[in-house]
Amino acid sequence: MSSPSTQPKATIGYIITVGFAIFATYFGAGNLIFPPTLGLTAGTLWIFALIGFAITDVGLGVLGIIATTNVGGGVDDVARPVAKWFSIVLGSLICLFIGPLFCVPRVAATTYEMSVQPYAEFIPIWALSFVFFAITLALTIKQLAVVDIIGKILTPILLIMLAIIFIGAIVHPIGAPVVTGAEHQFSRGFMEGYQTMDGIGSLVMAGIFVFDVRARGFKSRKQQLSVIVPACIVSGICLTLIYGGLTYIGATASGLSEFQGLDRVPLLIGTVFAILGTPGKIALSVAVAAACLTTSIGLTSMVANFFARVTNDKLKYSTNVIIICLVSFFMSLGGVEHIIMLAVNCLLLIYPVVMVLIFMAVFDRFIPYKWAYRGAIIGALAVSILDVWGSYNEGVKGLVNTVPLDTIGFGWIIPAIIGGIIGSVVQMALKAPNPEKPVRPEFDADDI
Repeated sequence: MSSPSTQPKATIGYIITVGFAIFATYFGAGNLIFPPTLGLTAGTLWIFALIGFAITDVGLGVLGIIATTNVGGGVDDVARPVAKWFSIVLGSLICLFIGPLFCVPRVAATTYEMSVQPYAEFIPIWALSFVFFAITLALTIKQLAVVDIIGKILTPILLIMLAIIFIGAIVHPIGAPVVTGAEHQFSRGFMEGYQTMDGIGSLVMAGIFVFDVRARGFKSRKQQLSVIVPACIVSGICLTLIYGGLTYIGATASGLSEFQGLDRVPLLIGTVFAILGTPGKIALSVAVAAACLTTSIGLTSMVANFFARVTNDKLKYSTNVIIICLVSFFMSLGGVEHIIMLAVNCLLLIYPVVMVLIFMAVFDRFIPYKWAYRGAIIGALAVSILDVWGSYNEGVKGLVNTVPLDTIGFGWIIPAIIGGIIGSVVQMALKAPNPEKPVRPEFDADDI
């Protein structure tokens, strides 16, 4: 342990740096397409849709990093009270979702629909996706520094473009929010926030920031949290402001007939064109394309590393990269809306489980009986399964709707609490020991 005199201090400069790094990790260009649609549907109620969206995207994303840091820094630490196999399965599902199944192909499809199709419709999506993933493959396998350069240059460009759009929307709005008659805007925003996958991704991505903070001398959990918590607040404020601006822009189009019924990408393009004209539309398309490529490279590398680690290198990093790019290529061919529809039920199934784990990890030291995790997971998962089943069966849907808080997206809370209590009682009755914490060599013995 370091002496008090040699312990590092969490300076404002370093906290802001880490906060911007977290922001850049979460802020994928694909996330831009969700808030405008929320605002368009909500109209005058856009603020409620924004709050719901911010909870599951921003709130859960930053809380996930804090919670994961609090218990060790990895998804295996968060899920350890359930079972070792569970942490592997959960981590694998998360990586598949944010990797080749949904997130990575979505950014490729977004690039096509925002940056190619509006100007060269004769170019098929497979041609763009082929080039997109060829570049991703080349840069990810070699892990070239150009990726960092691209990210450092293009992220600021994208933010500058968004700032210009927001100012334009305030100074010269394309319309005024109107009463749309749409109901349950909070829960709609809450569910839409699932689609960004920032919440589930936080359990895997937290390790990146914990490793950096630790490498700078912040050894103890308390020291690490002194950096991570305020950095997450910085990131959360930045993300909320951006999503708020985009939701408001969508709301200003709620009374204009030409924007009604548009899919997410055409709506974003259309509103930007209405605000800034063709130059703004082109500039945003270029910035988004570059940002999407950077996101693709970063996620592909992270997922490839995860599967190499959990298989003890039986699945080589380079092999994983190739597989991810191939699967992502074929998944991208369906287009943005198709990918979003495919992801809905998968996310409905996994998100309540992740939320339970995150909330319990925050208060881990106050939970003496770790089987509470197991009971809570079973309770939340049961509701999730019924929720997905209900999307195909009206009778089951009606049953799920009777669960307290279900109408606002929190139907899993009561079953999770009941399950947690039952799990604790069973552990007390059996006098079973708590699951051992996995030994992570990157952490000091006194932190385990």
